[in-house]
Amino acid sequence: MDGVALHHIETKPFPPAILTYAPCVEFATFYNLEDGFTQNMRAFAQAVQTGSPDGFVGHATGEVVEQITRPVDGAREGKAAVLLFAWESKQKHLEFRETELFAKNIHLLRAKHGGVEMVSLQTLVKDLVNDGLVSCVFHGRNKALI
Repeated sequence: MDGVALHHIETKPFPPAILTYAPCVEFATFYNLEDGFTQNMRAFAQAVQTGSPDGFVGHATGEVVEQITRPVDGAREGKAAVLLFAWESKQKHLEFRETELFAKNIHLLRAKHGGVEMVSLQTLVKDLVNDGLVSCVFHGRNKALI
């Protein structure tokens, strides 16, 4: 399966319920983490949650259990983390990127990692699971395999 990367994430909150009801979910995977990045990622997510921008539905964050490489270029294997942001639409996400809230906090995500990949799904993951196109399994105390 070229281009497909499967890994476990330990999410907060668990399970990441936004995957079952949000119309648009942005998956941002950060690779080759340096000390302090996970705290910065969670601070960014909390700032957005508190600011409650128009169209924002919710978020979840998680550290990847395995050491992984970035599929696009095979960069060195290392620690990774995932940020899930749920929106009413991709347009609402794009509009958020033009806000003062975004400008004041984005620095938290721009340092202490070796690269990022972002994907937005504009459908319910639940629908993709039901159609057999995506496997999303919640297991253990706080892990999800996507």
